[in-house]
Amino acid sequence: MTNVVYLCDTNTLPDFSMTHPLFAAAVALRVAWEEENGESELHPITVERTWQQWCQASKDGQKELWLLLAKEESELASTPEQTQITPRVQEINGAEDEVASITSGQPKVIGLATLSYDKKDESQLAFLWTLMAKSWRGIGLGKHLIEKLESRVKAAGKTIIETKLYSPPVAFQNTDSSNQSNEPDFLQVPSNEEAIKLGYKIGLIEIVNARQLPLEENTKNLLAQKASRASKYEKLAWSYDHFPPTKAGDSAATAASFMRLFNQSNQDVPAGDLAVDNYEISLATYRKWMEHYQLAGHELWHVALADEQGEIVAFADVEIYPGKTQAHQKLTVVSRHARGLGLGWAIKAWLHESLEQNFGQLKILSTNNAIDNYSILAINEAMGFSEKMRVAFAQKTLS
Repeated sequence: MTNVVYLCDTNTLPDFSMTHPLFAAAVALRVAWEEENGESELHPITVERTWQQWCQASKDGQKELWLLLAKEESELASTPEQTQITPRVQEINGAEDEVASITSGQPKVIGLATLSYDKKDESQLAFLWTLMAKSWRGIGLGKHLIEKLESRVKAAGKTIIETKLYSPPVAFQNTDSSNQSNEPDFLQVPSNEEAIKLGYKIGLIEIVNARQLPLEENTKNLLAQKASRASKYEKLAWSYDHFPPTKAGDSAATAASFMRLFNQSNQDVPAGDLAVDNYEISLATYRKWMEHYQLAGHELWHVALADEQGEIVAFADVEIYPGKTQAHQKLTVVSRHARGLGLGWAIKAWLHESLEQNFGQLKILSTNNAIDNYSILAINEAMGFSEKMRVAFAQKTLS
């Protein structure tokens, strides 16, 4: 048996599309992981929409999908325990004859990694996500994959790579009927301990909270009571097709005030010891982001409060997933000059009122908050949210 696994950058594969069997296998792993990880409550999305989203993202930034492949058992031991030898990693360079040779016979995807970064020169960050088959862990393949992508980041002129670490560690069970084990087949890598050994430092920890909908009457009454101080503010709500909102009179001025507050959130968001990109996002760029959500079959719903001059002083946004039964609240932002007026409670109250009016079929809402964002964590706890898991953001500065 030839003891070799193959490393493949799918951007180099000819005619790589959603009809390619390797793409289908990779997407199936990614979607299954997202369905089980508890972070985003993401539920089934179509392969077509995932492919469209990746293609669209690559136009505005760099998006790479890397695969580790093992040939069938007749050509390669099905698990490293059968060989007791660390497999040699051979990189596929994209030549058609080589690709045809490797991808024939339905090779098994044993590792998957995505790498993304902004092509803008001012951004120094790149983001890594890696998944490995459990039976192939512990022999250096995950480390090899991570180091390969780190070299890609350096070649792109970026200096910092970021990944997420989960507690408890995230794993999912392959739905293949031939798998009779209760043990998870795939695990995200690196683990917390492995990340530290590889030079990553944890800079921020977030708590992932979730609760079932609809809200109980006593919770609605609590929100109404807390929000009464902010009754003078105008309520706005919009999705992709109605941005900027027209209800507030001068829609251009309202959009500009929203972007000011959004960019403030980039600067004020609790980041711990993380390096962050603080350059401002333009209205055109934000529109592209909203297009990406729509392309993936998701809806990005916004609610806001505006003062008498039409200036937005608080907003929250929610990602509504396909099927519209689950959603994830992303940001809750209050303008610096309007803090201490109860607007945190008020925007939460308006958010849930709006969701009930427009997305009454929602069953689960989740949200992330920095572990030291005490005010919002207290509001979430009072509203009946409970902790599901914790996510640590870890970064490594590349020499």
